Amino acid sequence: MKKKIVGLFVCMLLFTTILPITALAGDPENPEITDAIGDARAYLDIKKAWFYEDPSTPAILYTTIEITKPSSIPFKQHLVVTWQMNGEYYASMLAIGYYLNKSRWFEYVSIIGRGQFGDPESTFSYIQGSFDTTKGTVTCIIPKSTIGNPKPGDVLTNTHSQCFERFGLWGSLGFSPFARNFLFEVILKKWQLEDTAPDPVNNEWVYGLDYIIQY
Repeated sequence: MKKKIVGLFVCMLLFTTILPITALAGDPENPEITDAIGDARAYLDIKKAWFYEDPSTPAILYTTIEITKPSSIPFKQHLVVTWQMNGEYYASMLAIGYYLNKSRWFEYVSIIGRGQFGDPESTFSYIQGSFDTTKGTVTCIIPKSTIGNPKPGDVLTNTHSQCFERFGLWGSLGFSPFARNFLFEVILKKWQLEDTAPDPVNNEWVYGLDYIIQY
């Protein structure tokens, strides 16, 4: 009997220890993705990024990037969160300044696929979002139907964020191929036109924490 009581106590202790970690994941205080500040232009400089859901809108996944000083003026910005789920690549993105038409200066999209040279063509869906210069945040409001219909318990892995500008042929180089990284990191480094989060270590990509779908 004593062993059963001890076992029950240990289970309760583990539960009370794990529950707050799960409950607090996916918010500004406990972001999945963090980054050093000051390694890119202020409007591209990532501070952190996180995923979250709202039980009142279970069909939606939200991603938010907090940037040092976001700006809507520089054109051809890409403010991106990427992840993998069940072997597929996904992303949410705000593209700024591709069209002079005011209604299309901001374009929020969700993406299925990596977009790298040689990969199958990515699938883009137009979505909604918000751009808050006061809080320094960019939020994408993503219908789960546009990102593989994740179910409760599905795990978003290899979480990552990139904010960058690109022009002309740069746009055909995708999010992460070596050629584009070399262009930004070596040739154009002093211009600080890209930030990645988390920062690479020894030229190897580092990923953020996993996010578990709740609803």
